[in-house]
Amino acid sequence: MSRNLTKLLGDSVRTRVAVSELRRMTGDDSDVRLITEILARAHSIIRALGLDPADTTGREVYQALMAAAPRLDQTAWARASDWVMMDFDGQVVSFHPVDIVENYHHQLPYGQHCIESGKRGLGYEITRRFLAHPRTHTPTVERVVCEGGICYVASAISEPVKSASPFQLPVANAKPKRRKSAAVPVKSKKSASKKPHKKSQQNANTLKKSPKA
Repeated sequence: MSRNLTKLLGDSVRTRVAVSELRRMTGDDSDVRLITEILARAHSIIRALGLDPADTTGREVYQALMAAAPRLDQTAWARASDWVMMDFDGQVVSFHPVDIVENYHHQLPYGQHCIESGKRGLGYEITRRFLAHPRTHTPTVERVVCEGGICYVASAISEPVKSASPFQLPVANAKPKRRKSAAVPVKSKKSASKKPHKKSQQNANTLKKSPKA
């Protein structure tokens, strides 16, 4: 089941290592439950598209999603599909609304379609679940998901720099650049040795002019 999850995220070596490490932390089948939920939601969406999950190809699902794109904002299932993806014989299809709209807008053919938003959404969901697990340690989870390319967590590295790709681990700058600020003259505080306040000077003069006893 862990392999099924990593396939949706790109199936790189570092992703497989990260998912395995997350599973060791929990000592249970949290990843299995997640992939089961993903499949259940995907099947529900496929049925809503008028197709049979047991007898439907990835191309057919993709074409149905393209047809649904113009009215996606009126579709109930699109409000809870930001981390739903499905693997069809090596081709991963994303049910994330942004991916669907992007694919429709650019009329991308099946096999060259976008799934990046779906990967990002699934990465966030994995991170959220494992951070909430009672057996995990927050800094360790953040480090693992960052190193595995699963999710970007700013607190996991020092001086983070956002990368163009949400799945590329950002690299910290050795010396952060400082913005040059315009020189603003600072008024120095008046010292006590300067002339006394005008009212104080007037009071002193009044005392000097008072008649002698």
